[in-house]
Amino acid sequence: MNATRAQLQSITKMQIQMMDHMMHVWEEQIGKACTQMFGRKQRLVPKEWNERRSPAYDVPTAEAWQERLDARFGIQKKPPESPKSPK
Repeated sequence: MNATRAQLQSITKMQIQMMDHMMHVWEEQIGKACTQMFGRKQRLVPKEWNERRSPAYDVPTAEAWQERLDARFGIQKKPPESPKSPK
């Protein structure tokens, strides 16, 4: 019984370590992508700052966000088509 418990604890520990490693890699990759699109993280102005809030990215408007994502993924917008007049 003790051997089984020790083995399960060892497996659980390895799973947690693997998950921690994956989360770290994801955070690093997402952070690099955000830095490339929005610049480095910035501290909030003092009146908005509290101990629980870490530095954050200055996220732009939805339109600017979409433009940057489109540029990053190489998406080119087509100009809107003019309405066709009936003949």
